[in-house]
Amino acid sequence: MKNLFGVCFAAFVLMQLSAFGAAPAPTYGNVVEDFDIVTVVPGVSIDGGTSAEVIKRPDGPTTTDFAWGGYSAGPSGGVNFMRNSAANHPSPPPPPVLTALTFFDASRAVGSYSYTVFDNTPGDGNNNVPSVALNMTGLGAKITVTTVQNGDTGVAVIIRSGDTNWYQSNDTKLLTASLNWHTEPTPAAVDFALTGLGATQWLSLSGTTDLNQVDDGGETAIVSGSEAFPDLGNVTGVGVIITSVAGSTGGFTGLTITEIELDAPDVAVPAAAEHWENYR
Repeated sequence: MKNLFGVCFAAFVLMQLSAFGAAPAPTYGNVVEDFDIVTVVPGVSIDGGTSAEVIKRPDGPTTTDFAWGGYSAGPSGGVNFMRNSAANHPSPPPPPVLTALTFFDASRAVGSYSYTVFDNTPGDGNNNVPSVALNMTGLGAKITVTTVQNGDTGVAVIIRSGDTNWYQSNDTKLLTASLNWHTEPTPAAVDFALTGLGATQWLSLSGTTDLNQVDDGGETAIVSGSEAFPDLGNVTGVGVIITSVAGSTGGFTGLTITEIELDAPDVAVPAAAEHWENYR
């Protein structure tokens, strides 16, 4: 009878793994989301004003193929994917092709955010079972946010650690360059260091149920709490949240993010830095 129970239990475990997919082993490496969009011109809304959230995947050849959701805390505008070029912006000078995640007009508001879980398998019928996990405990691990228009917007990054928990960086980076992508397409980037001296500290997040589902509708505000300690050895999602708004944006009242990069080098953190991380 005992053996029969063991066989049945093993079969049950196998069925669960088959149904939900085994969690990927965290690896060192690099994930770059460049929001490469081919079929969407000039843009498509993820969330905006009173409209419901609609999950979207960038469809270009260089994208991660992750599904993105979002929440607009503003009364109008929207969190969008954008592809702009001379064809749909004919005003001189001819602009470069630009694909990006944008917080358009009034959606560039405190509390607006966008997020993804590292699921790059759209054919499996879901968007929320990670197929990629990063070990971001190595020296030099960082998250870089690149923008071409920002209008003095403060942003924090959010990460998903393990299966369900999300965290917000306690550090806010002020994106100060107000660039007009028609005339000044040079991007500006900010880094959030995850390890070593000066590493980003983290806050717990509540209201993240929708972030783990990665499905249409149900978007809600997320709220940061007390200091928390995510498992940086198992990062399975990322996003950005607006924490402050000021200034203009060079004729475009929004925040335009062209790339989010997670760099997870396989470099041991020196013992002194580990000691600091444990007792800061």
